Amino acid sequence: MGRTFDGMLQTCTSKHEVGNPISRDGPVASLFTPRELVELSWMITFVTSTIVNTLGIMAMVHIHQSHMRAEMLIPANAVGKVMGRGGGNLANISK
Repeated sequence: MGRTFDGMLQTCTSKHEVGNPISRDGPVASLFTPRELVELSWMITFVTSTIVNTLGIMAMVHIHQSHMRAEMLIPANAVGKVMGRGGGNLANISK
């Protein structure tokens, strides 16, 4: 089964008291607590997926509108001929 947010948070904070920064005496000082790192990763995932989904919807709307205006990159009859249906204008393309 998948791990829950609380499970991940408990794993991240099992060796550290929640709310206190990780020990800063090592060679790499941590800027965030384990809780903040988990929350930050969720925020980055949410923002990235929102941007990608928005761009995908915009692309689908644009393709739909261009097809409704008959501005397709490859005419439908050409696609039909290439796929073996109809007598499109690409019938003699290989000759």
